[in-house]
Amino acid sequence: MQTTLSPTTQQRLSDAVASGRIQSADALVSDALDALNGEGLTEAAAIERLRMELGPRFAEADAGLAVPFDVESIKAEARAAAGIAG
Repeated sequence: MQTTLSPTTQQRLSDAVASGRIQSADALVSDALDALNGEGLTEAAAIERLRMELGPRFAEADAGLAVPFDVESIKAEARAAAGIAG
């Protein structure tokens, strides 16, 4: 089966594979179908996964290693990268 993805979706998919968040497009579709069919993570498993992912980040913040979240600087960096005057 072939399907057509929008350029934005294709880029998001490519980025997810490149970053290692997912193994492949096929793995993503399989996981999505499992979730759609109620075969995804249980609520408890989802909470545990979230704790595992966020735990180190909270430890960094507690140790004073967190960087302040500055929306305006993030927007400015994105505009500059896209060549948009801001």
